[in-house]
Amino acid sequence: MLQKTIFLCLLVFALQSCKKENQMEEDAIGVGCMVFEDTTLIIGDTLVGTWNLLSTSGGFAGTGYEANFDKMTIDAAKNFELITGADLLANGSIEEIDHDFFDYYIRLNPGDVLNTTNYVDLIEDNEKAVEFEGPDTLHLRSDCCDRFDTHFIRAN
Repeated sequence: MLQKTIFLCLLVFALQSCKKENQMEEDAIGVGCMVFEDTTLIIGDTLVGTWNLLSTSGGFAGTGYEANFDKMTIDAAKNFELITGADLLANGSIEEIDHDFFDYYIRLNPGDVLNTTNYVDLIEDNEKAVEFEGPDTLHLRSDCCDRFDTHFIRAN
């Protein structure tokens, strides 16, 4: 009887502690993320969609910057476009990178379309912490020292 009890306890423990590769989970702020065997966090479909520019903040004076785009689109393949009106201002890919302090940290890598007559701060200062405020507000925050933050609201 003791052997059966020990075996049952070990079996329950083993089943509870194992997670399948690529299992969906919810983190502390409700953002869907994927957990892999190497514990790399991947921001799932949460970023996918069209994001309208809400505001900017930060910088030396704390007043933000004058953005020359009004929306950002992100697709499931982690490609982004910065758009003003009907014009594509810049594009590229999103790379998730490790950071000592932030759970979700990305690099916006410029692509083949970049309107060189317009400076795009989000491309120049391209490493940002990702923070969500509910399901429809996205903050791309700089990690330090007089850099700019960009705030978006979901369009769709």
